[in-house]
Amino acid sequence: MKTSQILELLRKASPTLQVKIQHKEYGVLPVGNVYHEPPRTFLQEAKEEGVYSNVKGLLERLESIDATVPFDADLTSGDDWNFQEVQSVFESEGKVLIQISDPVFN
Repeated sequence: MKTSQILELLRKASPTLQVKIQHKEYGVLPVGNVYHEPPRTFLQEAKEEGVYSNVKGLLERLESIDATVPFDADLTSGDDWNFQEVQSVFESEGKVLIQISDPVFN
């Protein structure tokens, strides 16, 4: 999913809602780090409560990265060679969940 699509979806959610990364095998994990490494922007999960625990914090971080990147980056998770693609963003049980795929080389 492109960063612009994620930003649009996050802007519609309440800024105080928790935001988590969801994977069918690993469950629901907090967002621990967000960074850009061309050509992708990455969400890294955390084992405990993440740095970007609510929609407002994640949105601000993604907007600051997006302002410096001259193209619409893919938003992924994992690492630069075996990443997981963001498949959807949705609200469930008072949280915003960012659902990710299996790793591309799985």
